[in-house]
Amino acid sequence: MSESAVEVDAHRCEAIGFCVQVAPTVFTLVDGPPVSVASRELSDDEVDAVAEAQDLCPAQAILLRG
Repeated sequence: MSESAVEVDAHRCEAIGFCVQVAPTVFTLVDGPPVSVASRELSDDEVDAVAEAQDLCPAQAILLRG
């Protein structure tokens, strides 16, 4: 497990869903913005997927810490 954590800026999130597509174990989208984040430690594979989601996010709403 990694010591990384992920946050979504609720004010910036437009719920486009790229993050859910590339990291479905981390992000969920129910009824629109903002996207929800699972509150747990990220595996190394999930960190890689979140980094990709961060790059893909047109709203730049994803913050990966650690």
